[in-house]
Amino acid sequence: MSSIKLPAGGNDFRMQGISGFNRAFSNLIRYGKFSNLQDNKEQIERIFSSLVPTIRRDGKIPYSTRRQALLRFIRMPGTTKEDERNFRELLDFYK
Repeated sequence: MSSIKLPAGGNDFRMQGISGFNRAFSNLIRYGKFSNLQDNKEQIERIFSSLVPTIRRDGKIPYSTRRQALLRFIRMPGTTKEDERNFRELLDFYK
């Protein structure tokens, strides 16, 4: 998990916001191990933008919300099992 360089929840996320997340996420998919998520970048950003209030307020994403986001991602066309696994890692960063 330490290889993921995303803004942490709570105060750190308030400082960087969704634009900081988008910037860090773009770097992860461009240069990191999440490069297979390049095709689904817009969908992932859309899902995380809906999770921003929870991350700012609580500093984490509850299990039920993570599960709903994962199911929403899986239902999108063009997702593979590897995409699902990587997206789950992104969600678990805010566990």
